[in-house]
Amino acid sequence: MKVSGAGSAEQYAQLFWSTVTSPVSEANSLVIPVTADGQFHDYTFNLKSKKNWRQQITSLRFDLVGSENKKIEIESIRLEK
Repeated sequence: MKVSGAGSAEQYAQLFWSTVTSPVSEANSLVIPVTADGQFHDYTFNLKSKKNWRQQITSLRFDLVGSENKKIEIESIRLEK
């Protein structure tokens, strides 16, 4: 992912998910720092410690916190076991 544009260089990406028994919520999310330098970077959301991630996932939502006046490019998204 690449983030560029005016404003604060401090950004955070937040991944949310829902399961068959638990809706999208802060408890079903993980936040990681993102570099807003106009260059592509690989980011990993390590969800091993999130107990709700082990259930059947029914939806995903990706937010970039602090993205005002930013251009965001996502080259690919991959899920790995």
